[in-house]
Amino acid sequence: MAAEKHIIVPLFALPKLIGLILLCLHVYPPLVQASSEPLKTLRLSCVLMPDSQIYNFILGRYNRAWNPLGYRIEFVHASPANAIPMLRLGMVDGSCGRDRDFAKIHNVPNMAPLQQPSATSTIHAIALRGANIDPDRQKLKVGYIPTFKRVSAKVGEMGYGELIQFETMKQMIGALKSSAIDLAVVPDVFLHSRDQQFIESFTTHAVVLTQTAYAQLDRKWHHLIKPFSRRLAVVNAEAGHSQPTARFKRSSTDDKQIIFSCGIRPDGQSFIDFGKAAETAFNNLGYDFKLIYLSRLRERVELEQGHIDGSCARSAHYIEHISTNTLMIKTPLARDNMDIFSNDPDVRINNLSELPDAKTVGFVRGSYTVTHHLKNSRRQLVEVPDIATGLRMLDSGKLDFFVDFKHAVIEYLDLLPLNNTVYTSGRLTTSLFYPSIHKKHASLLPELNREFEKILNAKGQQTLLKR
Repeated sequence: MAAEKHIIVPLFALPKLIGLILLCLHVYPPLVQASSEPLKTLRLSCVLMPDSQIYNFILGRYNRAWNPLGYRIEFVHASPANAIPMLRLGMVDGSCGRDRDFAKIHNVPNMAPLQQPSATSTIHAIALRGANIDPDRQKLKVGYIPTFKRVSAKVGEMGYGELIQFETMKQMIGALKSSAIDLAVVPDVFLHSRDQQFIESFTTHAVVLTQTAYAQLDRKWHHLIKPFSRRLAVVNAEAGHSQPTARFKRSSTDDKQIIFSCGIRPDGQSFIDFGKAAETAFNNLGYDFKLIYLSRLRERVELEQGHIDGSCARSAHYIEHISTNTLMIKTPLARDNMDIFSNDPDVRINNLSELPDAKTVGFVRGSYTVTHHLKNSRRQLVEVPDIATGLRMLDSGKLDFFVDFKHAVIEYLDLLPLNNTVYTSGRLTTSLFYPSIHKKHASLLPELNREFEKILNAKGQQTLLKR
């Protein structure tokens, strides 16, 4: 009879063996280092100013995410003109944040994006406060930095008379202050390294676009993209998607651009479809239109204060009875079901009273319809900043249930690296949502209703979004 063979693992080797197993599974405790070995350093180029809040915010989040995997992140400040050659030549290991399709647009084939975003940025065309800006765009000189190709393309589509290229932000702002140009195209992250006096000396003349930034890694580190993305998702869920915010005030001459916000996935089909419909409606009335992403709570605040012009979706009850400064556009955007989601395929719930008291229920803060429905619940309610965070907390067991709208949730499911299947456990209600506009644009409402109605009739649908 053959003797049995045993593999004997010395006690001192167990920690490394366990670390190796965890590495294979990509499962890490949030703040526990993967091994006792010294952290390896990855150097990422970054066009943000090193003394800015957003620079330190992103650097801190990356290190919190990736230190447990055995990597330490350093940022290498680079001007927009120098950052791309540094990436092409492999002088750094990646970038702190660029467009998801940065590698293709800028011909940097050795770069690949992470699957989780790091920050969002809004690009403004700014003017000196008090400057007399001609309403005819064909008469305006506009400065921009050409190394941001997507921004350059958008500026080229906006109908300005003369576009002037600058190598650095400092040169461009100097030209704006000396009146050599009328407008300068800058990202809001540029504000974070400036004092309040500097910020208040400019106003937004137009919003060019809003974009989401993703960390980029050289493809020699391709094996890190998935584990890095998973860890960043965990840290984003723990800390929420909040980031340092700063903005230029809108100019009184900015009367031909309408800015709406939407609190749904900004690269999802619903966001895109509404943006196209609204752009058509406002263009037909002689207005430029931009749709930007804001969280639901921030959108409510910004819209009430008149910092933005409208919202893509709110319930009729909220617009007519809760909001004090918005008017309803009568063409419905969508009908959606408010569902209860869980990771248990066997749970069926008709109302929240059927849940045990100990169960935690998450919902997105700033969502009036959900909050109103849950207000009398005796369950443990947990506010989250957005749908993505709610789903991650459900997946990690920090929530037992998550309540939100079916189609809004579905659009996130293919984006998030969840470990567990999400099931619809019950339906609480069905709601109809409408776009709304700030009362300062009340004179536009009759024509706007007609334009949206024409779009709806052309689609042959009952709502603007097909569900």
